[in-house]
Amino acid sequence: MRQFAARLVAQVKASDAAYRHDNQTRTPCPDCGKYLLRVKTKRGEMLVCPDRECGYRRSVKQTTNARCPNCHKRMELRGEGEKQLFACVCGYREKLSDFKKRRAQKSAGKGDVRRYLAQQEQREEKGSSALAEQLAKWMAQQKGD
Repeated sequence: MRQFAARLVAQVKASDAAYRHDNQTRTPCPDCGKYLLRVKTKRGEMLVCPDRECGYRRSVKQTTNARCPNCHKRMELRGEGEKQLFACVCGYREKLSDFKKRRAQKSAGKGDVRRYLAQQEQREEKGSSALAEQLAKWMAQQKGD
């Protein structure tokens, strides 16, 4: 086993082949000119420069919590600047600006519902309900009889 490993190490040292990354793309780095590497992160995909001194990074797609209106799966945010768009695996696509408009017109969220319920409770505390008024009137009639 050691002889095999020694032969293999000697063979690698003697070869003049250069290491090439499996995730290398054909996109050159705008800073140093080397080809960028495609890297998957927990939030999506990025293009990263292999040169550590350069440190260039660019986001390709980012998984978001925004849900698709068709299939309700998580959508990916792709692109940069004004051309950002949400894309779903089912094929649904929507610009970020249109998504924000649709989100603003959407019905009330949890915070709005909580505020409304708190407001209703305050109204009930300030004034009595119709049932309480009728009950008080009936009790007054019972005492009067």
